[in-house]
Order: sequence, then structure tokens, then C-alpha cells
Amino acid sequence: MNTDPLSESYVLQESASAKGFDWPDISGVLDKVAEELEEIREALRDRDRAHARSELGDLLLATVNLSRFLEADPGEELRRAGARFGERFALLEEQLKKENVEMKSCSLEFLDDRWGKVKRTPRQEKNILTSGAFVVQTHCLLYRGIALFYRYFIDRWISCG
Repeated sequence: MNTDPLSESYVLQESASAKGFDWPDISGVLDKVAEELEEIREALRDRDRAHARSELGDLLLATVNLSRFLEADPGEELRRAGARFGERFALLEEQLKKENVEMKSCSLEFLDDRWGKVKRTPRQEKNILTSGAFVVQTHCLLYRGIALFYRYFIDRWISCG
């Protein structure tokens, strides 16, 4: 049995789809993602973190279904997103270090502005990835980066609601 929960979810939803239990098009999936996100916001407004975690599972399930509609491997897309985040985060750290700025002392607005600039940097300018030190640093930061990404993502979406 496959132990990768993203793949298991994908296969489960493919099976349900083959039996006729599916959205007619991607708009239903996008609505479901938005619905699950709103349910997380509601649970957090009610200060019910256990319920928010349960809804997070539903949101993850819905995003795996979205990946199915996009004909994308959810695990591979998560790996790619983590790698992009790791690359950008390392560049942000490098930029702040050059400026002798401690990240923990920065406001969210300042970091968000710098993050946007790093994201807009053309990829060829970012390509410091060939150095072995960067690859090791990226692997070390990857899990930390993914955790920060989800925290940032959830905080930003919750504050929008």
C-alpha cells in the first residue's frame, strides 16, 4: 500500500470520479477549496483549533482534487513549490545579511515587500543554485520553509476573511 497521503488521496478521488462522483468542471473544485478555507476561518474565529485542523485536512483533500483537475501530481507540485520557496527564502536571507538586517527585527510589511521583490527577480538572475553549499542549505531549509509557507499562507488568508 502507498504511504504517501497525497498520492493516496489522488487515487481515491480518481476512483470516485470513475464511478461518477465528481464535479463537472474545475469551477466546482475551486468553490470547494474556497468553502474549506472559509470553514477554517470560522473555526479559528470560534477559537476551535481542533476543528480548524480537521478543516485543514478537508482543504488539503480539496487541493489534491484540484491538482487532479489540473492533471498535476500534487506531491511533485508541492516539491517544486518547496524548492521555489527555499530558493527565494535563501535569497531573502542573503539580501538581508548584505544589508546587516536581522530578519526577526523586521516588520511583516517590510518582509512582505522584500519577498515580493525576490519573487519578481528573473530566474536567471536567481540561479545561484549550482553551488553545493546552496543545495545543502536549500535541503536544510526546505521543511522549515514549507512550514513557514503554510503558516504564512493560512495567516494571510485568515486575515483576508
